[in-house]
Amino acid sequence: MYDKRIDLVYHRSECKACEDVARKQYWSEHRTEKQAYNKQYWVANRSRLIPEHCLARERRGKEYNRRYSRDYFQRHPETQRMTTRRRKAQRFALSEHFTEQEWDNLCVLYGRMCLACFATDMPLTPDHVIPLSRGGTDTTDNIQPLCGSCNSRKYAKTVDYRWHEIHGD
Repeated sequence: MYDKRIDLVYHRSECKACEDVARKQYWSEHRTEKQAYNKQYWVANRSRLIPEHCLARERRGKEYNRRYSRDYFQRHPETQRMTTRRRKAQRFALSEHFTEQEWDNLCVLYGRMCLACFATDMPLTPDHVIPLSRGGTDTTDNIQPLCGSCNSRKYAKTVDYRWHEIHGD
């Protein structure tokens, strides 16, 4: 059976280093021709190179896609929160994240109460004891449930409101 790779290895006219230099020189001399060819190929074969569902989304337009995303996240606020939180954690290059189930378990552990003002009628938000911007982790060991106003007031300070007897510290 013919294998082109073997043929290339055994029938080189130059050594590999010389071949690399010659290839780079050729492409630097013919750069504009190659770019023109690539552009022409892309235009001619665009529908074959891009999946159909991507083309359909592109045809609908950016405004439609923005409106769809906004409506989706209004219908699913928990998904919006988790997406935003993961994106923020990625920005700080964190590999571990707490899940929605772990967050719910943590809220149950503290009686679904804000640990700063002890309010039970407010929606709780996950607060990082050591902020991500200061090297904190995105795991339940570094999370405490606070209401939105207490979380905003805390900002990027390191304040631990957790009850240490529950954690055994």
